Amino acid sequence: MKKKPGEIVLSIIVPVYNTELRFLEVFSDSFCNNYDSRIELIFVDDGSDDKTKEDLGAVSSKIINKCSIYFQKNGGQNSARMNGASHANGSYLLFADSDDFIDWSSLCKLLDFLECSNADLVPFNCHVVDDNQKSTNDLFLADKEERNDEEYRRYCLTHCSSLWQQCIRRVFYERTGLGLFSGSKIGEDLASIFPMYALALSIQPINVFLYSYVQRDSSIMHSAAIDQHLGMLDVFNYISFVLGDNLEKYKAEFEWLAIWHLLYLEPRFIITHSKKGVHVCFVMRKWLEDNFSDWKKNIYYTKEKRFGVLLLFHGHYHIYAALHSFKDWLSF
Repeated sequence: MKKKPGEIVLSIIVPVYNTELRFLEVFSDSFCNNYDSRIELIFVDDGSDDKTKEDLGAVSSKIINKCSIYFQKNGGQNSARMNGASHANGSYLLFADSDDFIDWSSLCKLLDFLECSNADLVPFNCHVVDDNQKSTNDLFLADKEERNDEEYRRYCLTHCSSLWQQCIRRVFYERTGLGLFSGSKIGEDLASIFPMYALALSIQPINVFLYSYVQRDSSIMHSAAIDQHLGMLDVFNYISFVLGDNLEKYKAEFEWLAIWHLLYLEPRFIITHSKKGVHVCFVMRKWLEDNFSDWKKNIYYTKEKRFGVLLLFHGHYHIYAALHSFKDWLSF
């Protein structure tokens, strides 16, 4: 259904916590040099220091699109996002990070698309870039448009891990009453978005590269203490709790994400950053085996053939660490 002229189509919600000025400037650049009445920017300062507050005020004053700033005591990224969503006027919500950036031309295409859409979720594609804005990888959620079937939903369920890779219809967000998960420094996005993909009545992708995620070593994932990776157990317990019986239909996808994160992604980071972190890997493995005793029969697991991935799946942590060290030595 076509939106009314002058109506806010998209609310872009941006939590800010001690973000450096140079990152805020890169994020806001598109909105300082281009205008569209269909968007609003909502910054939520999550208890930053005084310098960041000043920087945010200076940057926002240059933005020529509708822009608001809200302040709160430090409550975490998802707390700030939910605060921003409570002030949103747009038909759709986009949760962006203050040290990433958005492509303006793709945003205009997205706005045209959203004006005629009533889908609960609108996924798009993203670039992963380094600090020099050089692309290092692409993340695809919408390489094929006009897909609104269960096969595509299952694809999204096994690839969704970031809140910034889709727009969320505001009435759907409010109707579910789930809000966004808080309580773990790792995996908050996954815990928040997986239930939405399971419950959405319609998913309509748009094949644009809207968002650029800047991968930095200072990110929460890279700076978290080893034991904090156990927070992923809270993530999967939360998803299981909030979906309840609704999870049964997507048990294979849920199980696969648990396998992927608990047996590969988290262990890969842990054992390449700490020789003392193997005990955390064993705790996560035990949780998986206690909750999914037949996980080796998972349809996604049986298709995995990569040697390094399988090493970690089977718990060969020391061999993987040794091979990783040898690879670093060769590159040196």
